[in-house]
Amino acid sequence: GQDYKLVKKVLLPDPYPTNPSMAGQEYMGMLSKPHYDIQDILHYFHYGGFSLVLDGLQNRWIGNNDLGRLGVAGKGGMARQLEHVLGAILVGVNVYLTPEALPDDDSVGSDDIDACGNSRSNKNGDKSTKMEKKVRQGFEAHWDWMDVIVIQLSGRKRWSIAREPTIYLSNKDQKRKPTQEEVQHYIHSAKYRDVTLCPGDVLYIPRGFIHNASTVDFDDFEAGSNGGVEKWDVCPAYPSESHSNSDGNEREIMMRQLLAGRLHGPSLHVTFGIEQSCEGTIESLLHHALHSYFSTSGEEESVAIHAQSCKSQRLSQSRYDVTWKSVLHHTFAEIARRKHPCDNPSFHDTSNVTCNGSVTLRRSMPLSLLSLNEFGVDEVEGGVSNPQYAALRRTFLTALEVVASLFDIHKTAKFIASHLLQPHSEGESTFCFPGYSDRDVIHCPKKLLELSESMLSEYRNVVEKFLDYARINFDEALIRMNTHGKKMRRVDHDRQDLNLKFVGQGF
Repeated sequence: GQDYKLVKKVLLPDPYPTNPSMAGQEYMGMLSKPHYDIQDILHYFHYGGFSLVLDGLQNRWIGNNDLGRLGVAGKGGMARQLEHVLGAILVGVNVYLTPEALPDDDSVGSDDIDACGNSRSNKNGDKSTKMEKKVRQGFEAHWDWMDVIVIQLSGRKRWSIAREPTIYLSNKDQKRKPTQEEVQHYIHSAKYRDVTLCPGDVLYIPRGFIHNASTVDFDDFEAGSNGGVEKWDVCPAYPSESHSNSDGNEREIMMRQLLAGRLHGPSLHVTFGIEQSCEGTIESLLHHALHSYFSTSGEEESVAIHAQSCKSQRLSQSRYDVTWKSVLHHTFAEIARRKHPCDNPSFHDTSNVTCNGSVTLRRSMPLSLLSLNEFGVDEVEGGVSNPQYAALRRTFLTALEVVASLFDIHKTAKFIASHLLQPHSEGESTFCFPGYSDRDVIHCPKKLLELSESMLSEYRNVVEKFLDYARINFDEALIRMNTHGKKMRRVDHDRQDLNLKFVGQGF
C-alpha cells in the first residue's frame, strides 16, 4: 500500500444523494486494500482501467548507476542531480503506468471493473463503459504545488494543460480541488493546450496550472482529426530522414528507432516534482531575515498578547504568550497568500496587470547558487559582480517594499483564523515557515482585532524596525536560508539512504 496504489478517475453521478454538493464532479478513485498480488494488479489494470502509481521512487530504487548512466535515487542519481542544479530543497520521483485505451469493441475486455473494484458486465454494450475504454485516466483535473518535469518512457499520453495558472506559483497549503467553474472555464474558453507525449518527450508544468492526462484511442483520434492534427499531436512512426542523415550519429539513430518502437501499449512516464514547500521561496528568505533580526535585537520575547488573555473555543488559555515575532511571521504568510489578479487571471481584467506585488513572495529561492565563505556571501567571482547575487538581492529588496506597503493586522488575524480551521488535502499542517513550532501557533486571532491604538502603533513600529534591519542585512538572511535548506536536504537524504538500504538498494 505504501509502495504503490491503483487509481482511476471517477465521475460522480448527478444527482448524488449522499452528498449533493459533490454531484457531477470528478474524483480520484483508489482501491483501498493494503496489498494486492500481481494477478490482481494485472486484472484491475487491464480490465478495470486502473493506473498503477509508484510514489517516492527516490526512497526505493537506485536504478542504473553503472556504465555511466544516471540512476534515480542515491548519490549521483537523477533526483539529487536535479536538486543540485535547480537549487531545490527536495525532488520527488513518481512513476505512472496507465493502460492503453481500447477500441470501441464489445469483444474486448467484456468484464469491466468500477472504481470500487467491483466487476460489472458489458454484454449489453453500455455506453459509459465503451467511453471508458476509449479514454483511460487515473486522476481528475488538478494542479500541483510543486513544479513538475514529466518524461515519457513508453506508449503515448494525451495531456491537457491550462495556459494560465489557477493559483499563481501555488504554495503547498494553497492546493485545493479546482471548482467545476474553474475547470469548465479553461476547457470551454480554449484556455487549455493539448499535447501528446511520445517516448523520449519531456514536459514541464509550473506549479498552479490545472492539467490532466489520459491514454486515448490514438488511431481513432488521428483518423478523426481531418488533417487538423498539429505537429505536437502525432508521434513519428520512424526517425525522419533528416535526422537519420544529418550528422551520421548512429547512436542517435538507434535511440530514435528504439523509441519509435515503444509507441504502442500502456503509457509509462516518470515525474520529477521540484518541491520548494515553505523552505525554498522568497517568503522563506523573509522569515529567515526575521529570525536574524529578533536574535540580534534582543526583542525575541516581546509580547503582543499575554497567554492568560489568549483564549479560544478549544483552549481556556494558551500555553505561550503571543510574541510580535510570531505575529510578523503570520503577516508575511498572509501577504504571500493574498488573492492576486494573477490567480485565475482569465476571471479578471488583467490587461494592465503584472505578476508582482504580493505574489513576489511566492517565487522560488534556489539554494546553493552562491558561494559562501567565512566572511559571508562571495558576491564577486573572477572580478565580475555575481549576477545571481545581484538578482536575488533586488528581488529581496522588492519583497521588503511589498511588505512595507501591504502589512495589515486585520488581514493577518483573518488569515490565522481561516488556517486554524481549514482542512488540508495533503493531510498536513495548513501552512508553515522555517522554524515554525507550537510556540508560534496563535490560538486567539480575534484578540489581534482588539488591540489598542498603542499596541497597533507598536506593531507598525516593529515592522518598520525589521524592514530597516533587513534592507542592510541581506547576506545574513541568505546565509541562514542556505544553511537551513542544506540541513533539511541532508536530513532527507539520510532518510532516503536508510530506506534504500532497507529495500536492498544501499551502497
